[in-house]
Amino acid sequence: MQFTFETKIENAFLGGDALTGGTSIISAVADGEKDTQNIIEKSHKKYNIKPVEK
Repeated sequence: MQFTFETKIENAFLGGDALTGGTSIISAVADGEKDTQNIIEKSHKKYNIKPVEK
């Protein structure tokens, strides 16, 4: 079973401090990335995330 960050409310996702409390900024950013991937998968759309050029 994959954890999707989706709540009992349809199309409402949770992550970061709202999910785990104030753990760390690193955890919050990682949750945000996973949330984004799950939302994109659920929408059945293709989306390419490209690194930002410096």
